[in-house]
Amino acid sequence: ADEEVMAQCLALHDDVMRHTLKDHGGFEVKTEGDAFMCTFAHAADATKFCAQIQHRLLSLRWPKTLFTQFCARVEDDCYGRVIWKGLRVRMGLHTGEPACVENP
Repeated sequence: ADEEVMAQCLALHDDVMRHTLKDHGGFEVKTEGDAFMCTFAHAADATKFCAQIQHRLLSLRWPKTLFTQFCARVEDDCYGRVIWKGLRVRMGLHTGEPACVENP
């Protein structure tokens, strides 16, 4: 996608991330490019956040020109239900005791 469309898509992505984070009691630790590092009090909240993000991204009104890109095209399952549409967002979870250090 061209730069303008990608900028629009990243703005949509960031908005969904931040609103959903608040909905699940999360905290934005930092961002780097399009990556978000977030923290939650409970692993279950983080898991629900990730699932909700995927559902919300699927229902976003992405710029139509984004769908011309192979990696962002609309995909259906064998029953005709939309399972992918727009940006693909990879998410990972890690649990453990937090350590507070200054970000360089």
